[in-house]
Amino acid sequence: MSKTISLVCVFVVTACANAMLLAVPTRAETFTTLRGALDDVAARYRIQVGLEYAAQDKDLQPITLDLPAETVDAVLNQLVNQRRDYVWSFVDNVYDIYPKSNPDSILDVWIHEFSMKGLSSKEAANLVEEIPEIKEWLTSRSVSRREFQVCAGSCGQSSEKLVTVSLKDVTFRTLLNTLIREFEILDWMVGRFGDDQEYIGIYLS
Repeated sequence: MSKTISLVCVFVVTACANAMLLAVPTRAETFTTLRGALDDVAARYRIQVGLEYAAQDKDLQPITLDLPAETVDAVLNQLVNQRRDYVWSFVDNVYDIYPKSNPDSILDVWIHEFSMKGLSSKEAANLVEEIPEIKEWLTSRSVSRREFQVCAGSCGQSSEKLVTVSLKDVTFRTLLNTLIREFEILDWMVGRFGDDQEYIGIYLS
């Protein structure tokens, strides 16, 4: 008899817990930029994200999300449904948001070898700048790269963590994903700008 009562109690408690989860209210939250929305999602769901801006996207279109969503997938689907030029995927344990069409993306550059030992995020940023394949991509397209901006904890301060990374035959996307994972940084962002897309910004933050 006591066993039956215990089973009933477990069922009732579980049902009540599920009902409470279903009853969690959502509300529409509007973000002025795509980057702002992703920063909130990354912090709220404790995930890491990568963002590649589409060509000529000045990120001026507000985004409204119903939060909290049940899953990360659900909230990212809301996001790309409003920004139709973008898709998302889960790559290297990082949620990447990028243009549906970008056949000449720097993120697809294949890197033969990258190695660093016991470096801070600022030092890693300087080393990444010297990757031969990345330098060749920039030079061949007459694209000038902005200085890395590294934000870990508070903007303008590099991560105090010293990291060792060794990779072979990976894309630049995988390298950036690996760096933010190892440095425990929330996200990376890549975007081209200028009248002729002659500039590029690459950020770890």
